[in-house]
Amino acid sequence: MKALIYFLFCLLLLHSAAFGQSGSVTISQNVPASVAVCQTSTFSVTITNTTSSVLSGLTLTVSMPGGMNYITGSVSSVPAGVTYLSGGPQNPLLKLPPVNGLSSITVHFNAYPDCNIITYQQQGNPIVNTAKVTYLNSSTDQNTSSSYNIKAPSLVITSFVNQSYTGVVGAIFTRSITIKNSGSGSLSSFTLTDIHGT
Repeated sequence: MKALIYFLFCLLLLHSAAFGQSGSVTISQNVPASVAVCQTSTFSVTITNTTSSVLSGLTLTVSMPGGMNYITGSVSSVPAGVTYLSGGPQNPLLKLPPVNGLSSITVHFNAYPDCNIITYQQQGNPIVNTAKVTYLNSSTDQNTSSSYNIKAPSLVITSFVNQSYTGVVGAIFTRSITIKNSGSGSLSSFTLTDIHGT
C-alpha cells in the first residue's frame, strides 16, 4: 500500500513538472533607475515557483524598448543553468533550468541603449521591460518592470562669435563657438563640421 501511495505521489510530481501552467510562478524585475546611452547596465528577473512541484521546460523572454540591446553572452543565473536560445537585441529568449517547488531563480543580463532609444522615447513610448515566462503547454505569465530613465547627451550651441564676418582678403580673424551639453548623459567625443563660403 505504501509503495502504491509513493508511486502515485511521484506520478503527480512528474505530471505537475511536465504540465506547469499559467499562475504557477510569480515574476519580479530589478531595473536601474536610469541608464546612459551607449553604457552597459545590468538587469535581473526573478521567477518564483509557487507550487510544490518542480517546473521544467520554462523559457523566459525579456522584451525591451526599441534601442535597447542585449549583450550576447552576458546572461547568468542563481542557481546556475540559464542559457540563451535566440531572439533579437530587444527580445532575448532564454531557457531556464528546472525550478524546484517553492523556490526561485534569478536571471541577470547586461544591455545598453543606443541612440535609437532617444527617438523611441520622444515618440511617447514607455521605457519598461516585459518579462514573459512560457510553459511547456504554451501558457504564459508576464510582468512589466518599473520605468527607467534614459540619460542622453544633448548638444546646444550657446554662442557663436564672428559667425558672419566681412574683411579684406588675407586678414586673420577668430571664430569662437561655445557648445554646451544640456542633456543628462555624458559624451566622450563629437564631430563639429564647419561649412563656410569661399
